[in-house]
Amino acid sequence: MGELAELIRFQLANGGVANLVVKGSSTAPMLHNGRDSVTLTPPAGPVKRGDVILYQRENGRYVLHRVIRCREDGLLCCGGGSWRCAARWGK
Repeated sequence: MGELAELIRFQLANGGVANLVVKGSSTAPMLHNGRDSVTLTPPAGPVKRGDVILYQRENGRYVLHRVIRCREDGLLCCGGGSWRCAARWGK
């Protein structure tokens, strides 16, 4: 994903989009592993509750999750198929 991440950043920074096939089960039942895809676009404004974002965790893994809470100290994100919120992303 490292090389792909650089390509995605380049595409988005230059007004393009990036299409990715969903991997994993945390976005089920809305999006399914290997079956569904998403189109990434640059944000039109500030990230808000309900947005789906691709972000990089501290361990280096990339995750596609929905923002469930925006706070001054960062974002709380969760996959639709997760029972627990999986990430907190600081600003």
